[in-house]
Amino acid sequence: MDEDDIDPDELSYEELIALGEMVGAESKGISEAEISKHLNPLTCQSTTNLLIDRCVICQVEYEEGEKIVTLQCDHPYHSDCITQWLQIKKICPVCGKEVSTAEMANPSNLN
Repeated sequence: MDEDDIDPDELSYEELIALGEMVGAESKGISEAEISKHLNPLTCQSTTNLLIDRCVICQVEYEEGEKIVTLQCDHPYHSDCITQWLQIKKICPVCGKEVSTAEMANPSNLN
């Protein structure tokens, strides 16, 4: 039987598990060490100065004096929230820009 002839709907549970183990898992995120290179620390002075007044991941409003981070696209997040997010998906949850691209890592290249 050819690989292209495999119909997952016709496989047993055990065969599906074996297929999953054979294929493996693909990580779509980035490592914690890589993430830290893309986070810009910021102390929230006033929520009126921010593009977004709450973390879009946890939906908690930022408080004055709170330490937050931004990505190169200037979208703010709680550090723990965006770190967990980027380990799963390497895109900004607001604008969808890929965090690991050269443009995000070095905005001076955008000229």
